[in-house]
Amino acid sequence: MAKVYVSATLRRLTGRRAEFDVPAATLGQVIDGLEAACPGFRDGVVRGDRMRPGVSALIDGVGSEGDLTREVGPDSEVDFFLVPSGG
Repeated sequence: MAKVYVSATLRRLTGRRAEFDVPAATLGQVIDGLEAACPGFRDGVVRGDRMRPGVSALIDGVGSEGDLTREVGPDSEVDFFLVPSGG
């Protein structure tokens, strides 16, 4: 099962919960698992078939580039967070 961490800035979507164990083979399946546990999570992080602008996910420390088909291993660590913006 993938170990999933949600940053403090996105915990409003998870009822303030920070960590989850999710059985998944892709980033999209991780999001589906979080949606099942926390209805509304998907709408908060996904637009269409990609991550929303300003939201990012790292899979084992590597950026997903918003691709929901990116593979997730059974021992992967997935981190969701908001990307800082501004100048």
